[in-house]
Amino acid sequence: MPPEKAGPIKLLIVDDSFFMRKMLQDIFAETNGAIQVVDTAQNGLEALEKTKKLKPDVITLDVEMPKMDGLTALEKIMKERPTPVVMLSSHTGKGAEATIRALEMGAVDCVAKPAGRVLENVRAVQGELIEKIKMAALCGPQIQKLSHPKYPVPEGEDRKFPRTAKVTQGIARP
Repeated sequence: MPPEKAGPIKLLIVDDSFFMRKMLQDIFAETNGAIQVVDTAQNGLEALEKTKKLKPDVITLDVEMPKMDGLTALEKIMKERPTPVVMLSSHTGKGAEATIRALEMGAVDCVAKPAGRVLENVRAVQGELIEKIKMAALCGPQIQKLSHPKYPVPEGEDRKFPRTAKVTQGIARP
């Protein structure tokens, strides 16, 4: 088990599906206060506004949403208020292009939304999702530090996407 963050983890859930937002709220309500959902957003624009206003410790972020998609929102969040993000989408499965892009852009981790019977299948990834959010909360200060202009950018990395070099090193080459 990962070390715990002191106090509850303040979580912002971003998903265009009302049903998914409600299911996630119910899942995190079962953490005995370890993870507190501070609000939800239904698109990337709302996510940006609420991130600035509420200052969550972690954000779960869907990829496909109206008004502003999750990858665009992720890029803006990392520029405007760097916050640990766990991507939660049917487009972030193992090896998916959206997963690689999200990690390059600063997402801490990705969880694939299960297909099929949503209620049962989301419950199947409940433990994984909770653990990844707890781990993401521990990354908060490092994400903010990496994105801060006063800190030098290590050679081979880009301030815009500080994890690019590390993430892409393990990808198979043609």
